[in-house]
Amino acid sequence: MTMSSATVLRKVNEILCSRASSKLGTITYISLAQSAGLNTNCFFREWLKPIIEALAQLDEIAQRNDTPRLSALVVDAGTESPGSGYWRSATFPMPVASAQWQKELHQTEVATVLQYFSKPDRRRA
Repeated sequence: MTMSSATVLRKVNEILCSRASSKLGTITYISLAQSAGLNTNCFFREWLKPIIEALAQLDEIAQRNDTPRLSALVVDAGTESPGSGYWRSATFPMPVASAQWQKELHQTEVATVLQYFSKPDRRRA
């Protein structure tokens, strides 16, 4: 059974808001997919695509509302960094040059997300 994009978005939002409000830090793409109830026992693009689409929608919501991006919490298991789509968002209109600068910028954004969403009145995106 395929999950609707609206359901994936709702679940991803709930998971990331909960992690941020509890200051749990980052989560891998596959762990997020499994937590959202997606079948990850298939070709990875089948479960990754709905996750990436949900993260892009959450980024748009964050940009509209001028809030930190929950997508900062989602990282690749191997690199412990966000995927390339994270760096191509409207938040970073110019390419982020060095890997070290990306790492520092990402760590700062994760800290901002955790601080923002840990406040009781901000537990939703």
